[in-house]
Formats: sequence, structure tokens, C-alpha cells
Amino acid sequence: MKKSRIEHVKKYSMLSLVEDLGFTLVYESFNYYHLEEHDSLKIRVNINRFYWYSKGFGETRLHYARHWV
Repeated sequence: MKKSRIEHVKKYSMLSLVEDLGFTLVYESFNYYHLEEHDSLKIRVNINRFYWYSKGFGETRLHYARHWV
């Protein structure tokens, strides 16, 4: 991933990033969302990170963008 793209992605919140990529957010509980398309991908809003339980990985929005972009 190019450095300019990395800097751009770092400015995004996880919620904005997944919405801009065309996924549908589902409110789960305070600080937690999951994707309608992938219900095992959980986003923790308070720390701006995700974990994809069915795939066994997760981290920051940068890791997410590297996987999807």
C-alpha cells in the first residue's frame, strides 16, 4: 500500500471506512458494531479496532484496508 494511501486511511474511523467500502453496519451494543455481510467481524468503536472472529485476525483500520482495498 502506498504511503499516501496509508496516511489517508489512518484518518478514517473504522465505521467510516467500512461504510465507504460499501458494507452495512449493525449496532450491537455500546461501543460494538458488526457487519451485516460478515457478522463475525466485530468493530470496537471506543478503540477504533476490529476483530474478525471467523478468520482469526484483526487490528486497526489500516489492517482492514489492506485486506479489502
